Amino acid sequence: MWSQTLFRAPPGLREVHFWCLFPEDVIDSSLLKVYESLLSCQERKEVYKAKTEKLQKERLLARTLVRTTLARYAGGCIHPSHLEFTKNNFGKPELLWPKYIVEKHGRKFPALCFNLSHTDSIIACAVTNNLMVGVDVEESKRVTRKDLMALARKKFSLKEASWLGSFQDQERQRQQFLKLWTLKEAYVKALGRGISGSPLKDFTVHLKESFWARKMIEDATALSCLSEAYTIQLELSNAAEVVLQNVGLSHDALHFLLFQPTPLQYASLCVQHPNVKADLHLSTHEDWKFYFWKTLPLAWDEPLKGATALAITG
Repeated sequence: MWSQTLFRAPPGLREVHFWCLFPEDVIDSSLLKVYESLLSCQERKEVYKAKTEKLQKERLLARTLVRTTLARYAGGCIHPSHLEFTKNNFGKPELLWPKYIVEKHGRKFPALCFNLSHTDSIIACAVTNNLMVGVDVEESKRVTRKDLMALARKKFSLKEASWLGSFQDQERQRQQFLKLWTLKEAYVKALGRGISGSPLKDFTVHLKESFWARKMIEDATALSCLSEAYTIQLELSNAAEVVLQNVGLSHDALHFLLFQPTPLQYASLCVQHPNVKADLHLSTHEDWKFYFWKTLPLAWDEPLKGATALAITG
């Protein structure tokens, strides 16, 4: 089932590949058995630790998506089941190409970075070539258990909470809260230090309606775009600046994209700018390219249709 038609060239210097899987598409129980065979013993244990069949399926599909997505960039040199993983000091998973595979083929394999996120209706994996990346997805109908503004004041920066408080319509306010949440989570996940290492209150994400946002989105993606498009700007506290410096980045070293894979979800990507300081042209948004696919692992993949871009770094 590991077919050449599923292979892909690795992401370019300023590319982000977004792969998603919709659990409702997986209805063949025999396919789930195949997916289980791809996992390591430890991964299978983690799957069956889940208390319900639904959660077990989600965990199984998440690990399957990661393995099949990353292996496709090796050009058939490695089966998804043979991939190896490690974790950084804060627990973020990282890919290890097996040493015997590298020695056997006598060549370098792409230094892929990846990140995973999932909700009830979608599982998403973002991939770059040696660039920090974070992805977060949330259900667009999600309702917080606590008072939304109380939660915003507790979790978000003062400026973000004030901005949310300016919306009189509660449904509009809820949607804006979810957009900010996915952007902030994607930022934290890109840095790979966890919430404790990158507190949500230590940085502010600004969403500003912009005439130029639509053009920037069209340059960077093939997604449709609403007429009311926004630019994304990041403001850091002194503590957040130190965190970035500790990972070798500056405040303008991250690029964001906010979009809806379907009307049922909000999704955000945060990716590190390539460290090419000599060429100022490489720091402009026009060079970024985001690509989107929908997949049923080991069976088929196709461009993601119907997704809508909402905002981009500007």
